[in-house]
Amino acid sequence: MKAKTCEFVLASVVFEGLPEAWSALASRDNLPFSWGDNNRSLVDAETIADELQQVENSEGGQLKKALARLRKLGQTYVDLEN
Repeated sequence: MKAKTCEFVLASVVFEGLPEAWSALASRDNLPFSWGDNNRSLVDAETIADELQQVENSEGGQLKKALARLRKLGQTYVDLEN
């Protein structure tokens, strides 16, 4: 059996200084991902950005900085646990 590795960024780094963006994401219902009670919850940044975009579109929030950070990461995973 060969171990695999992957790259990821901590959510605390992605959302640093953007508590309103993190709060908006955490308050969404029916997300296509979940977190909690895991060692790691890895979700690609584009999926998170897509969900955050829906918050901005529906609530008119100013989440552009968080979206820019996530879009820059592309398919890189974000660890929602840390």
